[in-house]
Amino acid sequence: ALANAGIACTLLKGMHTAFGYFPEPAARPMSDIDLLVPAGLVATAQEVLVARGYTRMLGSHNRFRTTWIPPDVPGVPRSLSLTHAGDPYSVDLHGSVDRDFQGGRIVPLSRLPRPADRRLDALACVAGLGQPLLLLYLAAHASALRSLNLLRLVELVLVIRKDEAGGELDWDRLLAAARTAE
Repeated sequence: ALANAGIACTLLKGMHTAFGYFPEPAARPMSDIDLLVPAGLVATAQEVLVARGYTRMLGSHNRFRTTWIPPDVPGVPRSLSLTHAGDPYSVDLHGSVDRDFQGGRIVPLSRLPRPADRRLDALACVAGLGQPLLLLYLAAHASALRSLNLLRLVELVLVIRKDEAGGELDWDRLLAAARTAE
């Protein structure tokens, strides 16, 4: 729906890494889809979601992201001990790659040059972040204590291994980008 409205989307993590880095997509559990849209098109993207029956989750707004619940999604998870395919999911609509630690520091990743998005064969209408922004975004996300878990660490390792082996990860470029985002 967003692509049909002329809004280019970029997957930030989760679905991008599930299809591009994990042995199979189901090995990367997720409960939301993180979509980056151009900052000037966030309001239009929100209108598209409302027209498709999505509702904005109360209290979900921070300066860079809003969370949207699709229509007809169950209100409660099927399991509390594992991620189930039938669990409710949401769409997190991001207008920036900056990371806001909610009342704390902001990691200004938008200062970095935006690499070309990586096309995802399995998801033809969207792309994922390119390097070094992808690894820095994942590291910033994992560094929030409430987000730090084994899955995020495994995700970082899989991205590093694949992109280093494929020549897409240049450590000097990554370190220079990290200094720019300090």
